[in-house]
Amino acid sequence: MSPEIPRPDDESLPPMEVNEQALVKPDRYQSLFLTNGQVYFGKLWVYETFYMITDIYYLQGEAPDQTLVKLGNETHGPEDMQVHSKLQVQFWQNLREEGSVSVAIAQYKEERGLE
Repeated sequence: MSPEIPRPDDESLPPMEVNEQALVKPDRYQSLFLTNGQVYFGKLWVYETFYMITDIYYLQGEAPDQTLVKLGNETHGPEDMQVHSKLQVQFWQNLREEGSVSVAIAQYKEERGLE
């Protein structure tokens, strides 16, 4: 369970340090937005100076005809794990289970017996 974080405009509370990994909801997927415009979806791990993402998916094509692609079938044959310096990341988010990306990942895994 993630800690409850006070709203930034609540001046009655003292500043609070939060362990960023505690904000990651491990039962959900996260989106990782990079400074170069690329977005990855997967399971996020937070370290002091970098983020690691596994079980990675990304969007290919132009909206509205984008398709969700599983990382790993590219020509260079990458493993299903990436490490990004925190300097390369604009922000990350937990995804809702009912969101279109989470639903598409679940369907992809179900069709391939990966669940």
